[in-house]
Amino acid sequence: MAQPWFDLEMGSKSASGAPLGCALFLGRGGLLPHLASNCTTFSHPPSDPNQHQFRVGMGWLYGGFGRRSRGGSRVGMRLEDGSLSPFEVHTLLCRSLSPEALEMQIMREWCHPRKRLTASAVAAVAQPPNDSISSLSFSPKGNILVATSWDNQVRCWEIHQSGTNLVSQPKAAISHDHPVLCSTWKEDGTTVFSGGCDKQVKMWPLGGQPVTVAMHDAPIKEIAWIPEMSLLVTGSLDKTLKYWDVRQPNPVHTQQLPERCYALSVRYPLMVVGTADRNLIVFNLQNPQTEFKRILSPLKYQTRCVAAFPDQQGFLVGSIEGRVGVQHLDEKQNDKNFTFKCRREGTRIYSVNSLNFHPDQDSQQRLKEMSRCNQPIPCSTFNNDGSIFAYAVCFDWGKGAEKHNLATAKNYIFLHVPQEAEVKRKPRVNTGGKR
Repeated sequence: MAQPWFDLEMGSKSASGAPLGCALFLGRGGLLPHLASNCTTFSHPPSDPNQHQFRVGMGWLYGGFGRRSRGGSRVGMRLEDGSLSPFEVHTLLCRSLSPEALEMQIMREWCHPRKRLTASAVAAVAQPPNDSISSLSFSPKGNILVATSWDNQVRCWEIHQSGTNLVSQPKAAISHDHPVLCSTWKEDGTTVFSGGCDKQVKMWPLGGQPVTVAMHDAPIKEIAWIPEMSLLVTGSLDKTLKYWDVRQPNPVHTQQLPERCYALSVRYPLMVVGTADRNLIVFNLQNPQTEFKRILSPLKYQTRCVAAFPDQQGFLVGSIEGRVGVQHLDEKQNDKNFTFKCRREGTRIYSVNSLNFHPDQDSQQRLKEMSRCNQPIPCSTFNNDGSIFAYAVCFDWGKGAEKHNLATAKNYIFLHVPQEAEVKRKPRVNTGGKR
């Protein structure tokens, strides 16, 4: 099989305006840079012929030769299939090196075993949606991934994993009449539920035909299957929650909300609902017809996502201001509540669109910051055992429909294999002293 090639794509033109002439290919041991035969070497600044600037990336660590350019452009690498690699890219400016010497220096640095990054840690899903991805859901019973999207589709892939190698195989798809916003699975992994702007939820037995099992008076923003109750809960922009026995045409209960439903998370018996006007409503599903608690979000701006603690003792809330709030239900634990900034770069603030707990959260302690993507990440999810993390990279509508060009927009779903070094609990250091 031919090795895939990577073309470097400049985020902005260099000072000389010359194109970048560096190509990368995927080798068996990792990613190796090569200067292609048609490379263009350019000077920066143009008046100094001894300064040659090359941009290389794919997780390569700065090796200490030359120096970083302070004014370098950001670049990304576009794969043969059109997807953009989500790895960090560095800009290097090397003095007094001929192109040939620079090539050899890069080769030596890149091939250093401590600086090698295999490309198998991240894989792009084959045949992604044609418009923005709105939700991702893994089967509770296996590596079957479902995505909903703004092209009115619900798609399903089977993910094959061998170590850190991931291969996705498209399996099936169904259509809604309008954009699809949310999805969830039945606990046995046989059935998918999806809802959206057509104001209905479809139940899709994999391999069978979808049927409508729920309706609202406005788009359905969130859904969740509650196996302990054998009920489907739906949250809508019509300011209601509805509980459905999918064998019956009418909801078993309708719960009025103070505002439109924006986010919902269930860890039985805890359910947390985030609405417009920063309301956070907590339900004890052992008594689902009564609010357990209602609070105002600790964050000052619109809620985008919530995630119930796996131990059901509290929840996380994320907002458009690039902050996350940590809330405990027990008022005696209020001193443990806090907020933190996490999606900011200088004066730029990015929305927190998705929050996920690793299934083995008790032993996963280390913080890991992944490399920046070239578009927003609107949704993400872990598979059932935490060995795969899926995330979408696409337009998230945060800048409004006028900024979205369907003809040129690119939509990706990436699969990341969490490495032990990324998430394993750090060993405690014994500092000695008296016992």
